[in-house]
Amino acid sequence: MEQNIRKCMEQKLKFKIKSSSSNRYLGIWYYKLPEKTVVWVANRNDPIIGSSGSLFINQYGNLVLYGNDDQKLPVWSTNVSVEENDSCEAQLLDSGNLIMVTKRSRSIIWQSFEHPTNTQLPGMKLGVDRKLGIDRFLTSWRSDDDPGIGDFSVRINPNGSPQFFCYNGTKTNARSTPWPWRREMGLYKCIIVNEPDEIYFFYTVPDDSYLDGWAGFWFNR
Repeated sequence: MEQNIRKCMEQKLKFKIKSSSSNRYLGIWYYKLPEKTVVWVANRNDPIIGSSGSLFINQYGNLVLYGNDDQKLPVWSTNVSVEENDSCEAQLLDSGNLIMVTKRSRSIIWQSFEHPTNTQLPGMKLGVDRKLGIDRFLTSWRSDDDPGIGDFSVRINPNGSPQFFCYNGTKTNARSTPWPWRREMGLYKCIIVNEPDEIYFFYTVPDDSYLDGWAGFWFNR
């Protein structure tokens, strides 16, 4: 695993141990912050119980996480297809994006930015891809020490003028003003792309130094 998972300067990828329980998770967080700030969790609904667990790329080219030694059924997998004459590797980018890349063509076949949890990082898209049938949105944790999918979500309403809706289950809890917003968010440049095939929101920061004390759009209950 050490040969395939690269340590970044600003993030780490490893098993996350909760102090209040024996549950273990594969997560990404900023390690420079005084308090560990998790920005993505792979097996958020399927914690590993106890001290066992392994992460590796299997013979089919998938990054898989197992919760026990028998390795019969993974608790999480990238679930992608790789050609027989090719292989892939996992990389954790400085942006916080965990990607799977084919070794021959260097094509990205899977990335964590396509599977957001409760945090939007700079460069991560939130919105609807009508062509691929993908809706990227944020979902809350169940509690402070349980990253399982909670009741609250934030997503773009693709109908009419783009705006964010906050839901409690299926009930609308709040909404943003329609785009374009009158006020920018300080140092962060907000961008909405509204095209026939997709509509999405992302933001950028001037440089990586702004991430030292901040870890994306974090969403919880």
